[in-house]
Amino acid sequence: MIESESAALANCFNLVATPVASHIHPFQQFASTLYSRVDPNSHLDIVTKLSEVQRFITKLNNRGTEVETLTSGPGMVFTIKDFNECVQILCRGLIKYSEREMRSRSENFAKKEAHYVNLLYVKDRQIENLQARIT
Repeated sequence: MIESESAALANCFNLVATPVASHIHPFQQFASTLYSRVDPNSHLDIVTKLSEVQRFITKLNNRGTEVETLTSGPGMVFTIKDFNECVQILCRGLIKYSEREMRSRSENFAKKEAHYVNLLYVKDRQIENLQARIT
């Protein structure tokens, strides 16, 4: 089961399908990309989003022992200690990823807000200047 899940996840990383023609607004920076070529350091990269899940599946696969069950065919056996450790690593990784994304989004929002406040200030000064010209 773990091997089939790992193979299915690996197939998700293959971008062989034709890209969908779509426009993503520049401010919509945290949506999944629809293009086959992506900056590997980008938050839009699917590997960045799924790396913690892939690490979790790999660790489980490495720590499990394959056994033959009586009725269901092949199976995997894990110790509770190994399983708990893998889940803890997954949870820590997901929390770190979430914190990075939230920090990035907050910083991006603060920059946009400062930019718009500055634009409002400039527009107000232009209005005052034009009103002074009229009178």
